[in-house]
Amino acid sequence: MAYITGQQEFWSVDFHVTRDVLIPRPETERLVEITLTVAAGMLHAAPMRIFDIGTGSGAVAISLAKELASAELWATDVSTAAVAIARGNAARNGVSEKIKFLCGDLFAPIDAEAGKFALIVANPPYIRSGEIAGLAPEVSHWEPRLALDGGTDGLDFYHRIAARAWTHLVPNGAVTLEIGADMGDVVARIFDDTGRYANAMVSKDYAGRDRVVVAQKLRQIAD
Repeated sequence: MAYITGQQEFWSVDFHVTRDVLIPRPETERLVEITLTVAAGMLHAAPMRIFDIGTGSGAVAISLAKELASAELWATDVSTAAVAIARGNAARNGVSEKIKFLCGDLFAPIDAEAGKFALIVANPPYIRSGEIAGLAPEVSHWEPRLALDGGTDGLDFYHRIAARAWTHLVPNGAVTLEIGADMGDVVARIFDDTGRYANAMVSKDYAGRDRVVVAQKLRQIAD
């Protein structure tokens, strides 16, 4: 229905959506909620700098921009069409000046110019490749596979983010990630096993399922 109307509400904000982006889902509001809680507990220089990986429609970045008055956000997506939609959504919601959108894969667009961030947030693809065909038809036949497919075990992007995020975080900066409902322990372990983050914590959604992992960069890790 969202693709038919071209609209989807998320975090009490209206977003334009097309088949180039994943439809924002209610469970991702939990990612926004926890990211705001982490932000509130941080001591940081103003403005707080936040990086959103795989922004899609821009739902997470725009919601954070509307809630955090002094935040500066950067957001990337590998899809040029998605970046265009996210820019349009930022404009229609009055936060264009707070978000810099770039096209490219994960950290590549910011490697040379962005500096360090207090928070890195992502809702990466985490559906196992072999399970996509078995999803509801409105998902498997209509939503972009690029935004769904997390590889054979669904964990490809978590490994990649864990390997690189710490280099883009300030000391004690944190990563907040949406995860699949059965992935809490394994994603937390991916971050813990790098030796570059404090004990990763798993938070549940309001249905009692694993939904968000938070991993904080160890202060003593050299950049």
